[in-house]
Amino acid sequence: MVKFNGHFDGKVIVPDEPLTLPANQRMRISVEPIEAGITRFSPYAVMIDSLLNGDEAWDESIALHV
Repeated sequence: MVKFNGHFDGKVIVPDEPLTLPANQRMRISVEPIEAGITRFSPYAVMIDSLLNGDEAWDESIALHV
């Protein structure tokens, strides 16, 4: 099973991060809204929240796990 965050752009659901899924694979999709500022399945949640909220300057060590 694959879980990911995404958003609805008014026409389609767009994943927030790249997905590696087989082409033409049929899937069952469930949609559950998430609270603003909460990214449950992203390893980059802290970095994304900081960038979107303008709380901190960009620090690439977060992305590099340094």
